[in-house]
Amino acid sequence: MKMLKKIALVGSGILLAFSMNAQTDQAPKERKSPEERQAKRIEKVKAKLELTDEQTAQWEAISAKHKAERDQAHANNEVKKQAKRAEIDALRTKQEAELAATLTPEQLIKWEELKAQREQKMQERKEQHGKIGPK
Repeated sequence: MKMLKKIALVGSGILLAFSMNAQTDQAPKERKSPEERQAKRIEKVKAKLELTDEQTAQWEAISAKHKAERDQAHANNEVKKQAKRAEIDALRTKQEAELAATLTPEQLIKWEELKAQREQKMQERKEQHGKIGPK
């Protein structure tokens, strides 16, 4: 009987220590606003593609315009999900074409490489999580 009490006491102490440690290790992550995330993405692209200030301003304007259009498409509840998805995909394609028009040929090549790398990473994540299948 005494042995069971000791085991229960030691087990409780271990559980308490682990739960306290788990709580102190995880500081809450600060969530960034969509605007902050977009600004960070544009800064990364600016650095990688060596965009000029004029090109950066064009990218920001194009991105803002198309974000508003996508938000409007998302808000339209009268359209079926599949049609809404097609509309949003068409808006993304249009945005990419407008962004590409602002780039020099060298920047365009780099941008295509970056997009290919991003697609590769997304594909790898899908495979890791077993979510691979037809689109």
